[in-house]
Amino acid sequence: MKRRKALQLSAGIIGGAMAIGSSALMYGCKTDSSSSWKPAFLDKGQLDLIAELAETIIPKTDTPGAKDALVHRFIDAQLAGFLSQDDQLEFTEGIKGIDELSKSIGGKGFVDADQSLREKVMDALIEDADKHYAALNDGPAPFDALVGMVKNAFFRSEVGAKQVLKYDPNPGEYIGCYPLEKVGGTWAL
Repeated sequence: MKRRKALQLSAGIIGGAMAIGSSALMYGCKTDSSSSWKPAFLDKGQLDLIAELAETIIPKTDTPGAKDALVHRFIDAQLAGFLSQDDQLEFTEGIKGIDELSKSIGGKGFVDADQSLREKVMDALIEDADKHYAALNDGPAPFDALVGMVKNAFFRSEVGAKQVLKYDPNPGEYIGCYPLEKVGGTWAL
C-alpha cells in the first residue's frame, strides 16, 4: 500500500476547509481522554469513521497508532471550535464520500471493511489526490487535507510526542556552576 506516500502528500495542516485555527496550533489542545468524554461536533458514526481512517493512515505497529493518540477526539474538538458551518459541512460531506467510495469498491462502509478493502480505498484516495495536483487544482485535495489533520493531531498528542518522537522536556545536561568565559557571554532566549 502507498500509506507512506499518503503521509508525504501533506507536510502538515493545509489550507481550505480542513484548516485549523492558528490559536489552536499556537497554544495547543489537550485531548480529553476521560471515559465520560462526549463528541462536540461529530455523531458516533462519523467519529468511528474518522477513528478508522486515522488508524489506517497511522496504524499501530511497534509504536502507538492514531487511535492510541485519540486523534478522532482531537479532530472533533477542532471541527467544533475552529471551523465555520460551511467548512464543517464540507468536511462531513467529504468523509461521507470516503465511506461511499468504500461501499462502491467493496460493498462495505469503511468502518466495516477488512484491511484489504481499506488499502484499496486508501490507494484510490491517493490516486485522486495525485490527479488533483496534476490538474493544477487550487487548494488541497480533500484526502490530502484529512491526512494533514491526522498527522497534526497525532504528532501534537502526548502519545505521539513522547512515544514516537524524541522527547526531552529539558534537553541538554544541567551544569550549575560553569565559568562565563567558557560560554563566551550571556545568552538570550
